[in-house]
Amino acid sequence: MYNFYRVFISFLVLLSLIENTKINQPIIIEPTKAHQSTIFLLHGLGDNGRSYVNVARSLQKSFPNSRFILPTAPRIPVTVNLGMLMNAWYDIKKISPDSNENTEFLEEITESLLEYVEKEANNFPQNVDPKIVLAGFSQGAAISFFSAMRRTDIKIAGVVMMSGYLLKPKNIEKEIRQVNKKTPIFMGHGTSDQVILYNWSQQSYKIMIELGLNVEYHSYTKMQHSISKQVISDVKDFLLMVLSER
Repeated sequence: MYNFYRVFISFLVLLSLIENTKINQPIIIEPTKAHQSTIFLLHGLGDNGRSYVNVARSLQKSFPNSRFILPTAPRIPVTVNLGMLMNAWYDIKKISPDSNENTEFLEEITESLLEYVEKEANNFPQNVDPKIVLAGFSQGAAISFFSAMRRTDIKIAGVVMMSGYLLKPKNIEKEIRQVNKKTPIFMGHGTSDQVILYNWSQQSYKIMIELGLNVEYHSYTKMQHSISKQVISDVKDFLLMVLSER
């Protein structure tokens, strides 16, 4: 009976994603000064882009030349939540540090995200070198990193992973293009996170260091699965470095 349930849920995922692997129309917050950079901000499981408007506006106070793009993931059945339809960047079959199986239709949704990134890169003024940051929280952090590492034709200025983790950790080396190893990466995680456990994040960080990636790690004592004021402050410092916007 349990196997039948899993097959049925997988069928629902397949049926839904065949029709819906495109990202919903994003919320766009235009720069208040001349456009010099763009920051994509990706939400976590079951959330939407609108929930991150306040985060984006807080960051924009320090980065008036940045456009903020807040996409919403497709609405798909998520196995770990009994097949419930919700906004998700990919299906999650189990909550585990080894997420190799948590990649249902990941390729299609990743390409959909990168289509937006490519379109944005071509949207900069001709005299401006495009600076694009992929940032996200939880599941949004995972797909931000995964997407940023896979393409060589789109220059990514930096990656921000808030309470995130590595997708496909056993095979991630195959997904990383050599040219992207220099891309600056910010990782921040709360020690009391009960959704994406702190030690899972530490495992991801260790793998990234072993692969020679350019990553800085921040621990937040007693912080749960959330974005604190200190996280925002540290992200601002990181963005100042990668965007050189002073």
